[in-house]
Amino acid sequence: MADTKEEIIAADGDLVLIVGSEEKRLVVSSASLAAVSPVFKELIGARSSTCQACRQTPTSSKPIEVTLQDDDATAMTHLCQALHLKYPAGLCSSAKSHEFLEFAIVADKYDCSEALLLQSRGLLLRVLDQCTGTDDEKHLWDIVVASLFLRERHSFWRATMMIVMQTSGDLLPLRKARAGTSTSLSALVLGALQQKRAHIRHQLIDCHLVKNTHCMQHTRTHQDKRLDDFASKVMGDVPTRFPPNFDGAPVTKISRDLQELNGLELSCTECDWTVKLDFHGLPRSYLLRSPLCLWCMVGDGRIFGQDKCPGHCDWVPEIHSSSRVDGKRS
Repeated sequence: MADTKEEIIAADGDLVLIVGSEEKRLVVSSASLAAVSPVFKELIGARSSTCQACRQTPTSSKPIEVTLQDDDATAMTHLCQALHLKYPAGLCSSAKSHEFLEFAIVADKYDCSEALLLQSRGLLLRVLDQCTGTDDEKHLWDIVVASLFLRERHSFWRATMMIVMQTSGDLLPLRKARAGTSTSLSALVLGALQQKRAHIRHQLIDCHLVKNTHCMQHTRTHQDKRLDDFASKVMGDVPTRFPPNFDGAPVTKISRDLQELNGLELSCTECDWTVKLDFHGLPRSYLLRSPLCLWCMVGDGRIFGQDKCPGHCDWVPEIHSSSRVDGKRS
């Protein structure tokens, strides 16, 4: 009977990795791992030297063994499959963000993120494609941290955009949500996301909504039943006065609600102030201003107050009409 704790990743493997507390055995090729990972290269080289001193040449029939007790067996399995150009079926079929995070942590530990760039990008973007728009902060934060470990800027850009646009809860507790991910860099990213989201909410509500619907000289004299009706609808049919309370609402909902006021013409009763409301450009405008630049965060972190990184970010992904940031195609 085959050993259920053993998985043959390379049929002619000359190395057995004994991983985790469950001591799962992974049969791999030492050459494949050493070629892309300096950490594996040093680890395998030291073990091979010991075997040669004992006059033992590693072969597929007599492989050398290396114990990696501190690593996650599932994540290491996925990593070795990817490094051997095998299809990591378990990871590809999973919708659990923490599994991708564990994979990213192991890839970073063994310094092979660069070799896995294309696979990582495809895997992470696939997970983000499956987001419904109701995903909680922890799920999206796992993808952000995984992108940090893997240095994958496309998924980082998109996941940070989704956090800013479609979440409303406190982000700072996420720093300690997963063991082993609380770093100064993750704290910097969380702070930047919290600040950027608050800034966009302020721009939407105070600058676009309040200032555009009130005469600044005669604020108290202007009343419009249509605005109060809109406020009541936003608040769930609770009688209220304008402007409505958007506390707890994500940016995407605020922007969507504001578009209901498109075309509304307002005027002041005491002067010639008039305005025709137009919020059509808001969704795209804030989509482009919401993400973070990975290279800025990894570098000096100077992204506050900037919509676009002037140092690195001549590259900005296109926001296509099929982009899904709120669970719907815009």
